[in-house]
Amino acid sequence: MRNLQAGLQQIQSQIIPPLADKADALKTALSLVIEEKFVTAALEIVSKHQFTPEEFVKATDFVTEHFSSFLNSSEAIVKLFNSNETVDEKQEYLLKQIAFHESKGFVFQSLSTVLQLPTSTLSLLLEKIITSYADQSQKTLFDYLRLVDIVETIPNKLKDRLLLTSLPSIL
Repeated sequence: MRNLQAGLQQIQSQIIPPLADKADALKTALSLVIEEKFVTAALEIVSKHQFTPEEFVKATDFVTEHFSSFLNSSEAIVKLFNSNETVDEKQEYLLKQIAFHESKGFVFQSLSTVLQLPTSTLSLLLEKIITSYADQSQKTLFDYLRLVDIVETIPNKLKDRLLLTSLPSIL
């Protein structure tokens, strides 16, 4: 479990740097989830404030086609094309979405290896069937993703106990 926690923390620190230049961080993060040749176009959409009707259609089509693998494209369109959102807010939104996507993939890959289950089965269990131990309104994927937030100062024996109690009993 500590390896899972360490991996999630590494993803968070690499994708969402504390006060670094978000444009550079976003460029790097986008290259993880879309083809390199589309990164510049994605960054232009994020930094643009006004769109002509033709540009708007092209840009929303781009978001739908290239961002749907890591976020809800309808939600992204609302967020990215809202004139009240600053470039910084748009960058932060995308960085968080990419970090969530990468963290989720890491959890599935790690558990798939340990439990020797296909990721599709884990996805079904963690996102649809098993309820979260920590928050009954969530599914158990929430428990795994929150591992990144467990404080490092907690003694290892207590931390292991906390981690194990968040595991669903059938796993």
